[in-house]
Amino acid sequence: MPGPCPRRLASLLTLVLAARTAAATTPPGHEQKFVLRGVELTLRVQGSPGAPCAALLSSGDGGYVHLAPEVAALLVERGCYVLGLDSRAYLSSFTARGGPLHPDEVRRDYAALVDALVGGGRARPLLAGVSEGAALSVLAAGDQALRARIGGVLAFGLPDVNELGWRWRDALIYFTKKVPNEPTFRVRDVVADVAPAPLAVLQSSQDEFVPRADTEAIFGQARDPKRLWLIDASNHRFTGARAELSRCLDAALAWMHAPR
Repeated sequence: MPGPCPRRLASLLTLVLAARTAAATTPPGHEQKFVLRGVELTLRVQGSPGAPCAALLSSGDGGYVHLAPEVAALLVERGCYVLGLDSRAYLSSFTARGGPLHPDEVRRDYAALVDALVGGGRARPLLAGVSEGAALSVLAAGDQALRARIGGVLAFGLPDVNELGWRWRDALIYFTKKVPNEPTFRVRDVVADVAPAPLAVLQSSQDEFVPRADTEAIFGQARDPKRLWLIDASNHRFTGARAELSRCLDAALAWMHAPR
């Protein structure tokens, strides 16, 4: 069942206070080059390296724009150090070099990105993602070794069918609202493997890319611990519901960080 989004959460008080203190000294975001299997990617780095939590945030296939940087800012405000991955650049770079990715390549790539994020022994990071990036995060978390190293998956606008490659012709999906003509995977087929890591899903009630039936099918296949927050928003980007999205993020983080 969808979870409530309370305005005040006592369990987050310490984390929020630490975040506010860190915010005053947090350096501005910057870009960092990262070579992954011979391909140079540009990662977005935000927050303080000494922050109490960390997140690998993967954008949607539209690039690191719109909701992804907004989610990154919200996470930084809540005390997270964020490493941002442009999912479209990631997919297109490897597609251009050798064709679409295989699911096992995604898992190994995310393990390497987590290595870059945690550095010298940071607490287990979150795999956070928007749309396509949320699906890639779920896919990666299914790897047993990586799953043991993360604090859970935080998904915004999680679609069921997702591409493993990207070419410029695929931009037509922004008009057709359909899946690109690329090899794909289904989240409902892999989401059960996220457990026992917690899965938190924040979904728009009027998502033009993700029908409610798909959300229910995905959540039905997921295993505990899992929580779904359904937010009254007008589209896939949660337009018109930023305050509610912020409150639900607080609730999701509190739940993910709670002892089990």
